[in-house]
Amino acid sequence: ILTVTMLVLLLVGRYLQRKNTSNNKYTSSISAILLIAAISYATALVWLISQAVLMPAIATMIPLFIYTIFGIAAFVIGTISANKSIRLIGIIYVSRVVARLLLIDVWDMELVGRIVTFLGVGIMLMSTAFI
Repeated sequence: ILTVTMLVLLLVGRYLQRKNTSNNKYTSSISAILLIAAISYATALVWLISQAVLMPAIATMIPLFIYTIFGIAAFVIGTISANKSIRLIGIIYVSRVVARLLLIDVWDMELVGRIVTFLGVGIMLMSTAFI
């Protein structure tokens, strides 16, 4: 159900975005809201699938890596294309990953999982700083 909902929101949002030739602010806002909702559903879907399929330590690590890569990619694309909305989405994703690591996962994960997760996210963030 989450996948179908995400796909419908994504398709309708992209359709409205492409058909908005008159630069109508209402249609533009609706398409942005639908696309953000589709991204939120995709985030939830990645988290739920990983929690259902993988072992607990890996089930937390893999989605955080995916969210970090998505956030960094959105930030870089938004910076290159001078699109503030996409850049903001990237900043929000990376901030959420760092906040979750510092506030929640540092207490719940095993030592090895904690080291691998912090090291992986740290390397990704440092490599982005060089870009």
